Formats: sequence, C-alpha cells, structure tokens
Amino acid sequence: MANKVQGYGFSKEVADKINQKYSDKDETEINNWFQNLGLGQPVGPGKENFQEFLQDGQILCKLANTLQPDSIRKVHNPETIRIQAMKSMKCQENISFFFKMV
Repeated sequence: MANKVQGYGFSKEVADKINQKYSDKDETEINNWFQNLGLGQPVGPGKENFQEFLQDGQILCKLANTLQPDSIRKVHNPETIRIQAMKSMKCQENISFFFKMV
C-alpha cells in the first residue's frame, strides 16, 4: 500500500505527525485480540499491513457481528467486483455499517 507522502511543507508535517502517533504496541494488542476472536491477522507487522488488513471493512463487519450477532446483515466482498469504483464504494459501505453499529 503506497501511503507514503512525498510532499513538502505542511502536508509532510501532517503526515509525519500522524506517523509519530502510530503505536506498534497497540497494533500488537489489537492483532492479538482479533486473533483470539478468530478474525485473523495481517500478513505482517507494520502500519501499512494493518491498514491493508482493515481496508475493505470486512474484518470490521466480522468484529461487529462477533460482538453483537447479526448487527450487520450484509457484508460486501469487494474482491468479487470488477469495476474499481464499485469496489471502493462497497468497501466504504462495509466501514459505514461498522460505524453505524458502534
């Protein structure tokens, strides 16, 4: 995932500040919790892998349904969609379903 900001000035400062707040300890704790719930875990450690793991919203929907069964009835699988714009929309819907539940 290419989230690296290659900018200057203010945009670089903001990106650096966000990166400084990322906690490897929190990532490990959340990964362990997800794994104990049977939700899986990212391919490898690190911010980019963790973001990719959560990116399509499916894990968040599974988490919501684990904590409160049947709270999200329709979880979209973006991998089955060919059109990129539709794929992105379905990912956003999954994440939106999670936030509505929380």
